[in-house]
Amino acid sequence: MEKNANGEVEVVAADGTQARTETRELKETIASLREQLEIANASRADAMQRAVAGGREEVRQLQAAVQALREEMEAALQEHRRHDQEMLAAHRQETRQLQGTIAELRMQLEARRESPH
Repeated sequence: MEKNANGEVEVVAADGTQARTETRELKETIASLREQLEIANASRADAMQRAVAGGREEVRQLQAAVQALREEMEAALQEHRRHDQEMLAAHRQETRQLQGTIAELRMQLEARRESPH
């Protein structure tokens, strides 16, 4: 047995056992690192899928809100148009009545002017 530079005890055999041990340990380290990388990639992929799904849901909710606001705005515009039409019709009717009253008063005034006192 010998100590290496790190102070670890190594068994050195003439048949190369140490080289095989180091090779096995390196392969195990590589396998462990690959597994950790796969776990990290899977975790990142899951997080990305959740983010995309959340984004899609938010877009769907925003589209629904926009549609609801459009419908509300259209209903308000139709109500304003209906109200404006009613007001215009009422003003036209009032104008016709006033014009009729004016015409009647003119006729009465003309009749008084023409009749002897």
